Amino acid sequence: MSLLQRLYHAVWIRRLERRALQRARAAVAVSRDTAEAIQATGHASNVRVIYNGIDLAGPLRPTPRDIPNNPFRLLYVGSLSRRKGADLLPAIMSRLGGDFELVYTAPTRSRVPPLPSNCHALPRAPGPEALVTVYQSADALLFPSRREGAPLAVLEAMACGVPVIAARTSSLPELVEDRRCGLLCAPDDPAAFARAARELADSVEMWRAMRQAARSRVEQRFSLDQMIDAYIAIYEEVLRGSRNLAP
Repeated sequence: MSLLQRLYHAVWIRRLERRALQRARAAVAVSRDTAEAIQATGHASNVRVIYNGIDLAGPLRPTPRDIPNNPFRLLYVGSLSRRKGADLLPAIMSRLGGDFELVYTAPTRSRVPPLPSNCHALPRAPGPEALVTVYQSADALLFPSRREGAPLAVLEAMACGVPVIAARTSSLPELVEDRRCGLLCAPDDPAAFARAARELADSVEMWRAMRQAARSRVEQRFSLDQMIDAYIAIYEEVLRGSRNLAP
């Protein structure tokens, strides 16, 4: 974030956030980590958590696969920013070598860091339908992000039965059950991410089990229907309170 962006957030955005939270009858966050950050400001004391939901009736679903690709295919989805951990990709992929490949999205105007030859950008940022195919063809999602609310890329990948290799930070442990539907690594540690990728690639049994567990995790905790029902319940609660306060 640039100096001007930091000033803009400090002087204007935070003021708006404070006023909105102080006036709100209910506050919702997309993860416990985000809720705790909001409560730490002192402007809201009871922040509810409603996770982002995935449409499980749509195309985001696993395809039948018994073995991973050769080379083992990692996928990176998102902006190539430092917050997303894109600066770690060269070191991770250099350690992994030719037995692995990284397919990554390259959004318009993104500055692509110098990457080794086992990294390949998609020709252009894929649309929603094309991205489903990209997820389904991946063996694992590589997600070294440093800070997240509740990233849809992680949930979309899991809905497609793709294990997630992510940083153990912010909200990511809430989404990815370590060693069940993915592997969590120390933040800012390229060697840890490389070890996790190798461990997953070296065990077809672990890879298959994590594929099933990733889909099950989304079905149990992060479905679109669950999200909608939770929001409806909060709106109904707020409306009942408004009627009780009416003169």
